[in-house]
Amino acid sequence: MSTIKFLSIILAIDAFCISLALLLGDTPDRHFNEISFITLLSAIQLVACSILSWKIFKLRSLSSSKDPASKNSGLYIVWKVISLGFIYLALDEVAQIHEGLDKLIHYLFHIKETRITDRIDDVIVGIYVIIGLIILVIFKREIKIYPRINYYLIPIFILLFGMVALDTITERHDVVRFFIEGKYFINLAFHWLRALEEICKIIAGGILASMFYYVYKSNRDLLSYRG
Repeated sequence: MSTIKFLSIILAIDAFCISLALLLGDTPDRHFNEISFITLLSAIQLVACSILSWKIFKLRSLSSSKDPASKNSGLYIVWKVISLGFIYLALDEVAQIHEGLDKLIHYLFHIKETRITDRIDDVIVGIYVIIGLIILVIFKREIKIYPRINYYLIPIFILLFGMVALDTITERHDVVRFFIEGKYFINLAFHWLRALEEICKIIAGGILASMFYYVYKSNRDLLSYRG
């Protein structure tokens, strides 16, 4: 299957599920809340990223054994690290680990919950994104092997930073209330922003899975060519 076809299928599934969630909910974010079929879709995409990353690691390991003099020899370990990272993210998605860490920090340090400290879980998600960027920088020689990878990475990080921003805004009503007046319109905007946050996450997950498929297919085709 071509990478374009894979991406098209993934985004079509995402679009169908997003449309279904919006149509079935009594509020826009009703089926985008934690532990819903949208959460399950997100977790499945993250597991797919982990599996593909592991397959890339195995293929790069095999390729490196055939060409031990390669200047990138050993850097392929990044795909194993990424694979394990996505397993954690999938668990976080279904078990709400970062929300639990937020509560644990409040409890351990006796922090009173305020409109600032209530956003600790958003900071944790932001840290996840920053860790991803750091890994890409550290292993940039390995990543740069794939010339088309930036076509995936740029929209992914735009969506992820958008997701973190929306998550921070919708932690409470205070930010929305600053810009909008009237209880009805405040609630409506709040629900739509929460839905948009999850939509960013779902689409980013779909593009991520497609990116890993592109890298996997590139390595598979290269090994097939070498025989």
